[in-house]
Amino acid sequence: MKRFQFPLDRVLRYRQMQAEAEEARLQAQLARLGELDGQIAGLEQEGLRTQEAVRKTLAADCEVLSSQLATYPGYRVVLARGKKGLLEERRRRVQEVEKQRAAVLNAYRAREVLQRARLEAHNRWQADYNKEMDATAGELYLSKWKRRSR
Repeated sequence: MKRFQFPLDRVLRYRQMQAEAEEARLQAQLARLGELDGQIAGLEQEGLRTQEAVRKTLAADCEVLSSQLATYPGYRVVLARGKKGLLEERRRRVQEVEKQRAAVLNAYRAREVLQRARLEAHNRWQADYNKEMDATAGELYLSKWKRRSR
């Protein structure tokens, strides 16, 4: 009997590569989302540090120029705008990540269908192979028995 050969092996390999590529894209998008979260946290930290510095300066009865106090609200507005932009970018990237997760899931499902078909084909081949081996073994035994009986 010939060895097992699945006619869709090339398609199965392609689906595997496609699933791995989709997974790599998802990992890259998650990494970019993590970087964006880091930027947002950095902006929040900068705002807190500035707020604390202004509070300490005012509490220490140090001489503070009015121009310095006038720029603080403007700086807070700049930080808020920056954070708002980053949050909007984060929302957009989260949507992209969800779309990519769906693409990964679809790619794995497409591969899974072919893997199941391959397994079923292999099981049928194995059953046929076992039947053929049993038939061959039976024939050999019978031919050996016939020779002994002569």
